[in-house]
Amino acid sequence: MAFQGYHIRVGNTVIPEKYIKYDSLQTTYETLDLDSYRDANGHLHRNALSHRSVKVEFETPYLYHRDMQNLMSIIRNNYVSAKEQSVNLSVYIDELDDYVEQKCYLVNTTWKKAQNSPLGYIYQPTRIAFIGY
Repeated sequence: MAFQGYHIRVGNTVIPEKYIKYDSLQTTYETLDLDSYRDANGHLHRNALSHRSVKVEFETPYLYHRDMQNLMSIIRNNYVSAKEQSVNLSVYIDELDDYVEQKCYLVNTTWKKAQNSPLGYIYQPTRIAFIGY
């Protein structure tokens, strides 16, 4: 399955591209190791695991309060566990030219308001990140 027109789907809802700042989307399909080590000669002995973990992060553009709340409601409405801030994520992985579906958690987010306006707060670009279990 190749690219299907979206980068990130949270639950059954695609995150609209308007919430992803151009040039900010990064995806990683991380190889996990267990007890890998270097011997006395400096040679690496890797014990790579079959499970790989997804990491996806992006910045929003400047967003009005209502737009930021729309983005966050997409995420919150699809929580598998609100306590863990976990979601089922489908992410396009360039390395595979395919999507990977994985349970991920939302990394703690820092909000910076740029200014207030008649339409509500305007938020500075904000980093949104998910890491797979």
